[in-house]
Amino acid sequence: MPGLPARVAPWGAVLLATALVCSCGPDPARRIGNLYEARRQGTLTLDMLEQALQSERLDVRVAAVDLLGSVDDPRARELLRGLVTAPEAALRATAATSLGAVGGPEDAPALAPLVDDPETIVRLRAVQALGRLGGHDAAVALARALDDEDVEVRRHAAEGLARIADPVALEPLLARLDDPDVRVRAWAIRALAEIGDERAIEPIRALVDSDDPYERAAALAALERLEDGAAAPREEGGR
Repeated sequence: MPGLPARVAPWGAVLLATALVCSCGPDPARRIGNLYEARRQGTLTLDMLEQALQSERLDVRVAAVDLLGSVDDPRARELLRGLVTAPEAALRATAATSLGAVGGPEDAPALAPLVDDPETIVRLRAVQALGRLGGHDAAVALARALDDEDVEVRRHAAEGLARIADPVALEPLLARLDDPDVRVRAWAIRALAEIGDERAIEPIRALVDSDDPYERAAALAALERLEDGAAAPREEGGR
């Protein structure tokens, strides 16, 4: 669609497109467009976004939350931490994405409850954001998300844990080695290799003969890394 802003979160994109074509008039669409144009021109302010957050229109509020993810300001992060508990799923999902873009590990506790959200899109955006934020609190929440009913949530949780490499996720990741989805299993294997605990060696060794080439390659690479890591302390101890 010509003229759409370059960065719109998935919820924001849907709602913005709806505003552009619905019969409710052009004002909400114009307001949203003006906000993204202000960001493009470098004139967007936090006050403008706070005012947009007071709109009665959900699509305007979602756009404001999306744009908060481009504002590197402690007050923006504070607003986003409050918005992750909004009653509307679109706001919670977009707030999670934006907080993941501008926040840090200290923001993970605010996002952690969203891994239990009733809406799949909110859980997915939360685990993606937690993987970017990093830190122990994020790892604890992502380990819990490994049991999610949705395969994409589980996959992104395992991928995030591969980035964070916190030992707290060892047992939950080992349990995912028999996940029905090969992508989840492969990311769990990679995460276990990043953690580097010897207890993962034998469970991963059992996967090197997998019929799936994707899983087999992940297992072989992880096994080499884990065995090299286990051999290094023995060599040092023998000197």
